[in-house]
Amino acid sequence: MFFDDLEKMCYQKQINDFAKNFNCTVGENFKIEAEHVKIGKGCHIGNNVKIKCYRFEVGDNFRVADNVEIDVSGGMTKQSNFIAGDNCLLCKDVYVNCCREVILGNHVCLSPRAMVFTHRYWQDVRKGYDNAFKSVIFGNDSWLGAGAVVLPGCEIGQGSIIMANSTVIGNVSERCVYGGVPAVKLKDIRDRDNFVQAEYDEYVRLREEFLGRKEDEKESLRRFGII
Repeated sequence: MFFDDLEKMCYQKQINDFAKNFNCTVGENFKIEAEHVKIGKGCHIGNNVKIKCYRFEVGDNFRVADNVEIDVSGGMTKQSNFIAGDNCLLCKDVYVNCCREVILGNHVCLSPRAMVFTHRYWQDVRKGYDNAFKSVIFGNDSWLGAGAVVLPGCEIGQGSIIMANSTVIGNVSERCVYGGVPAVKLKDIRDRDNFVQAEYDEYVRLREEFLGRKEDEKESLRRFGII
C-alpha cells in the first residue's frame, strides 16, 4: 500500500509540474507521451485524457474534455503530430489517431464521440485490399458533429460543418454543411453580411410593393369619388 501511495504522489507531482510549466490546468489520470510539447496560455485538459504522439503543439485556450484519447495506432513516426491553433475544443470521448499529422486551425470543435483517423490498414494488400496513411486537416472555424468520423487524407474547409454521425471520406468545401454516410454536401453557409443585405433588399421590395398597392387603392377610391 505504501508503494502504491508513493507512486501516486510521484505521478501527481509530475502532473503538477507539467501544469505549472505549461501554465495550464490538468485533470486526474492525465498521461502524455511526446517528443515535443508546446502548449499555449489558458489551456485546460480534463480527466482520463491520454495523449501519445511525436509532436503535441496547441495554441491558446485549448480545451480538452474528459476521456479524450490521441494515439499513434498504425505506428509512430516524425509525422505523428497533433497541431492545433487557438480556441479549439475536443469534447468528451473524442478519439484522434495521429499515425500521420492532424492539424486543427483556429476555433475548431470536435464534438463528443467524434473520431479522426490518419491510417486505414488491416487486410493483406497483396490480396487487393486498399490501405492509406495520410494527414487530416481542419480549417479555421470548422465543426465536426457528435459521433462523426473523418477518414485519412480528408481536408475540412474553413467554416464548414459536418453533421452528427456522418462519415467523411473526401475533401469538404469551405463554408458548407455536409452530412450522411458517406458525407455529401447539403447546403452552403451564407455569409452573414450578404445575408443581412439580402434580407434588407427583400424588405425594401415588399415595402415598395405594398406602398404601390396602397397608391392603386387610393386612385380607385378617387375615381369613384369616395375620397
